[in-house]
Amino acid sequence: MQRLHKRRSRMDIQTAAAWAAVLGGAGTFCSFLMYLILRPVNISVQGIEKAMIGLAQDLKEAGERQHSMEVRLAEVDSSVRSAHHRLDDHLNKEG
Repeated sequence: MQRLHKRRSRMDIQTAAAWAAVLGGAGTFCSFLMYLILRPVNISVQGIEKAMIGLAQDLKEAGERQHSMEVRLAEVDSSVRSAHHRLDDHLNKEG
């Protein structure tokens, strides 16, 4: 009986070692496969993120330029109206 127990114990250890080797190899393979798949995806996502940040900055700058042009246009409009009034007043005095 003791002899059978030793043999079974040895078999269990050998079986466990074999399973550990198989699972370890499978884990390494899966890690390598995930590296091959996820690394390019991660690099692409980082590139898209940088592009989006750049576009957001460009959009902000375009909004600032538009606001500046709107302010300048309002100033020019006011100046033109004032000049038009002065011309009307000047022409009405002469005529």
